[in-house]
Amino acid sequence: MNTPAEPYRQPDMVICYAKSQSLASVTNQAVLLLNTNKLVIIFLTLFTSKTAAVFEFATADVLNQKYNPSLGLSSTWSFDAGGQHWRFLINKVILPLGSMQADFLEFLQQNIVE
Repeated sequence: MNTPAEPYRQPDMVICYAKSQSLASVTNQAVLLLNTNKLVIIFLTLFTSKTAAVFEFATADVLNQKYNPSLGLSSTWSFDAGGQHWRFLINKVILPLGSMQADFLEFLQQNIVE
C-alpha cells in the first residue's frame, strides 16, 4: 500500500485502504491519502496492486459529506468532488496495517467531516 502512495504522500498525510462503492470508481480497491489541504484517491488494480488511476482534490472541494462510523467493523464516507459522487467503505482495523486505519478515521472525524 505504501509503494503506490509514495509519489503522492506528504509528511502530514494519513493513509488508509478502502473499498470503493461508487460508479466513479476505476476499481473497487483504493488507497486514500488525506491531510487538511488535500485528498488523494489511488485506485489499485485487482491482482497486482499497481496504480490504475489517481484523483486529487482540495479538501475545500470535498462537499456534501456523509460519514457513518457505526457499521460494526467498517465505516462509510461519501462525498461529492470533481463532479462525481464518491463512497468508500473503510475497515476500522486491518491487522497488517497497524493503526493506519484508525488514525485515518480519527483524523477524518476531527478535521475534515463537516
